[in-house]
Amino acid sequence: MSELERLVIPSGVDSFIIAETAALEKETCVQVGKYYDVLRNAGHSPQSAIALTSKYWGIDKLYIRPRQPKPHSVVTVE
Repeated sequence: MSELERLVIPSGVDSFIIAETAALEKETCVQVGKYYDVLRNAGHSPQSAIALTSKYWGIDKLYIRPRQPKPHSVVTVE
């Protein structure tokens, strides 16, 4: 089981973001996830929301894990 599979997504957060290159605490990841969710709910595509979230938080790589993951649903930006 990978690190991504072991993460428990907090209630009230639709998506959970894992920063690969930034050492973020879980609470910060929750806040980043909420920021991403706001962008998605505002109509941004997943790629656009990831790029904007990455730029805003200054994180090189983000992994989005939806609350109900589907095969190949993890999106990355580099």
